Amino acid sequence: MLAAKLNAMLDLVHVSVDNWLNALMEKHKKFWEEPPEEEPAPEGFEGDWVPPPIVWGTELEMAVFAALKAGGGPTHEQNVEILKQSMNSPEA
Repeated sequence: MLAAKLNAMLDLVHVSVDNWLNALMEKHKKFWEEPPEEEPAPEGFEGDWVPPPIVWGTELEMAVFAALKAGGGPTHEQNVEILKQSMNSPEA
């Protein structure tokens, strides 16, 4: 009870990799619920048009998501970077 009062008074934010991963999953889900429109071929382009790859997150977010899809998780270095980003975010 005291901890909850201090948390409210000091406006503390719990920084953890789990919170970041939950936000990552929500970001991915939200992005693919309304995917961006595919870029059309440039005017006058002839041949097979290959649109640029869709980028839905930062390099770190996409690497961690790929690791999660493969059944793994973030590496130690990625965990450190996640915590650094979380501590420097406006929410922290």
